[in-house]
Amino acid sequence: MGKNGFTELEFGGKCCVLSYGHVLHRVLEARERSPDNVFGVIDLYRVKSIDKNLMVILRSHDGVVAVEEQCLSGGFGSAVLEAMSDSGLHMPVKRIGLEKRYYFVDGGREYLLERFGLSIDGIVRAVDEVLQ
Repeated sequence: MGKNGFTELEFGGKCCVLSYGHVLHRVLEARERSPDNVFGVIDLYRVKSIDKNLMVILRSHDGVVAVEEQCLSGGFGSAVLEAMSDSGLHMPVKRIGLEKRYYFVDGGREYLLERFGLSIDGIVRAVDEVLQ
């Protein structure tokens, strides 16, 4: 683990995908499936006080995708956007996560992640959208 609250797992690419926890494994698999591994991957395991060194890494990319298993409103991706704004870093950003609403769907974790857009293909599509 990095001492700054993040670990760069996969380097390079035009886009950088930030994630953590369970869905991070889906991000890594999506990178393997994407043509030419077009994105880097960062495990951002601490968002309270995002380290400025992360902004230095993000500046070398053309866009960012934040993938979280929680609600988007006020969540992980929002913290990333706030840190980027505070650093004067402006580039396309796509957040993938759950909309803030009640969910009345039964199923296991994997089924629900697939159902609500957190699939491996969904992550690859999000990267493509950011890079268009």
